[in-house]
Parts: sequence; structure tokens; C-alpha cells
Amino acid sequence: RKNSDSHHPVFERAGSLAAYDHIIAGVQDKRLKKKIILYKTNVVSDVCYLEAENYRDYRYNIFAHAAKEQLFSILSLPLPVKARLSRFFCVVSPAAFVFLRRGLRTIKRSRYL
Repeated sequence: RKNSDSHHPVFERAGSLAAYDHIIAGVQDKRLKKKIILYKTNVVSDVCYLEAENYRDYRYNIFAHAAKEQLFSILSLPLPVKARLSRFFCVVSPAAFVFLRRGLRTIKRSRYL
């Protein structure tokens, strides 16, 4: 659909966080609720990772706050260890994460020149 969230910039998807919270509040099954919370954690940590360069933007902080609420759940996401740790680190300290990511990219580029 033309109006779906997937066609909007990442930051404009903040409304979906309220939808997740509404769904979580209405679910009675504990296993299903845990899966939905884990999925929400995946979404918010993904946005924080992808938009880490914009960590000073107030819209970034909406997702960062939601990710910090489930900070240790990030470590239990079904992702490779490197991905989990990088998402965890970008939520804890986005400025340091961006600095290190830029440094690593520079090192990788210089090796291949």
C-alpha cells in the first residue's frame, strides 16, 4: 500500500511503537507476549543501529528510549553475536558507536587501497 509504514522514512514510524504497546497490553498468552516484545525490541534496536548517525535528533531518542527499556533483551535477539553486540552498544552510547564505526570503515578502506 502506498500509505504503509514501509514507504515512510524510518523516523516517521514512531507511531508503530504505540501500536506494539497496544498489542502487547491486549495479549494474555505469556509466550506470545514475549515474542511480540522481542520483535518490538528488534525493530527499535534496528532503527537505532541504522540511524545511529542521527543520534542527536529528537526522533532518534524516541526509538532509543524504547530500546533502553528492553536493553538486555537486545542481547537475546535471534541474531549473530556481532549484530547483537553492535545494536546493544549503539543504544548504550550512540556517539561512541558512530565514532568507532567510522574508524573501522576507514581502516577497512585503507587496507584495500
